[in-house]
Amino acid sequence: MITLVQSYFRDYPAESRLWVFMAERKLDEAETKVVKTYMDQFMPQWNAHGNALKGGYEWIFDQFLVIAVDESPAAASGCSIDSLTRYIKLIEGKIGASFTNRMLVSYLEDDQMKTEKLFDFKKKVKNGDLTKNTVVFNNSVSNLSDFWDNWQQPLDQSWAANLLPDAQ
Repeated sequence: MITLVQSYFRDYPAESRLWVFMAERKLDEAETKVVKTYMDQFMPQWNAHGNALKGGYEWIFDQFLVIAVDESPAAASGCSIDSLTRYIKLIEGKIGASFTNRMLVSYLEDDQMKTEKLFDFKKKVKNGDLTKNTVVFNNSVSNLSDFWDNWQQPLDQSWAANLLPDAQ
């Protein structure tokens, strides 16, 4: 299920600012349609102090909403980021699923997406239920280059590597 994320946002510079919003679960077809419809409405009117932002989004694995903005024409401002966050909250209300719960972790197990509470994930890692090769998603990436290189990583190369039993 690993996808080549380098194929996303190919027309954007590597230093483009990026946000990853992970739904608390895989969304169904109807929910996905709502997300895409709302994002298609939001992106063309997204601006920073009246300056249009050159932004785009990708919907990945029916669970990740990834938004990038090329800041060379106009930089995203605090107000524009707030408007994005408010819009994500609006979408959450429409579909009944959170995109902003940072206490959830997604990873691949037997080529299937798993999402669970951070506490449970840590326990699985410490108990050896997940291997060093388990693919973990790093939703804290903040630019396109980092997204391409570090969004999907084997557990032993990820932010969670220190949880592995042999790292103790």
